[in-house]
Amino acid sequence: MLADAKVKDLNKLSCLKSLNVGIGEDRSIEGIYCGDLLSDCLASAKQDYLLLTIQNHKNVAAVAILKQLSCIVLSKQIQASEEMLNLCSENNIAVFQSSEDSFTTAILLYELLK
Repeated sequence: MLADAKVKDLNKLSCLKSLNVGIGEDRSIEGIYCGDLLSDCLASAKQDYLLLTIQNHKNVAAVAILKQLSCIVLSKQIQASEEMLNLCSENNIAVFQSSEDSFTTAILLYELLK
């Protein structure tokens, strides 16, 4: 579990850019799940986790909704699809874009949220 981490805390990282500003800012982040295989995310991620991935389509939003994830971070400057962004915004799930690769982003997220 992360110490009182909130989605709005992600704004402190200069490599992150909010793609749906104001959505889900007060939601807690209880952990981080890193992965691009959505079936594994369904099996392993927990409610209020942050999902770090390069996947950027509506199925990512569907998984986030089902698992009640607090936010999604797309690494490598990947842009969210319009469908994904709309579904996440409608369900209070923040979406961020990282200018860094997944490994570097994971380290930065851990250091920020520990």
